[in-house]
Amino acid sequence: MEHSLEAETLLTESSHPEAHAFVYFTLGVRHYSRNRLDLVTCATEHGIGLAGPDSDPEAHVDLLTTKAIIQRYKGDRSRAGLTIGRVRVLSKDAELSRVEHNTARWMLAGDEVKKSGKSPRIFA
Repeated sequence: MEHSLEAETLLTESSHPEAHAFVYFTLGVRHYSRNRLDLVTCATEHGIGLAGPDSDPEAHVDLLTTKAIIQRYKGDRSRAGLTIGRVRVLSKDAELSRVEHNTARWMLAGDEVKKSGKSPRIFA
């Protein structure tokens, strides 16, 4: 956390918005690991405001994926589904693999595969 806060002070947000977006993504992950969902939401929303899909797609995808995770854990499954759908459209290559990995983890953690009656081969 200290490194993220230090990086935030070294570069101005107006001159380096993409770098700051990654700082806020990192802070969001740290807050998430400490179960501080309120702080994750703040960090993620601020980061999304700094890095749009046109300026830095990787940061944007990471931040939106984190946002979807938080929406899901807060119980807003439909909004999380819409957010992860947006992420899937924006993603390619390694980013898309991370999105699919998170989707698979959600399905397995929530036992959604069994409830849906579908095959667990979600990548097929």
